[in-house]
Amino acid sequence: MTNKRIPQTHGKQYPRRQSKKAKKLQVNEDVAFETNLMKRYKVAMATAENKLKLNQVLLLIDHQERLEEVIPIALSALEENLLLDASFDRGDLFRSILQVEKEYWIENPDEYMKCLNLLNLLRDAVEWVSQAAADFESPKKSPFHP
Repeated sequence: MTNKRIPQTHGKQYPRRQSKKAKKLQVNEDVAFETNLMKRYKVAMATAENKLKLNQVLLLIDHQERLEEVIPIALSALEENLLLDASFDRGDLFRSILQVEKEYWIENPDEYMKCLNLLNLLRDAVEWVSQAAADFESPKKSPFHP
């Protein structure tokens, strides 16, 4: 066994060597890390009202941005399909609208009434489907029950 002499640093700090892989992974603190969601949000914010896609409308509603523009677009789309899938799953656009801050609805009572009417239509449809489902599943109508 050989005795290698360890150099004395005399208080000096030598920089640690990094592998090439570690250097590639290093994040420059001056550059903000931008997620895909942040990129989509910036694009949605910069998109003209008449060019917005429904997934952008949903994103803006979720972030409570440009509500004066996007709520009417969303309500109009929901008039066509109450359980519209704008981005994630059925009903996501309606669910987002129902989570809009109360202040928006106070300032926009006509939009509130439109939303309330759509909500009542949805409730009626759910009630009707529930009754039909109960009848369908009842032993009297089931082809699998004697």
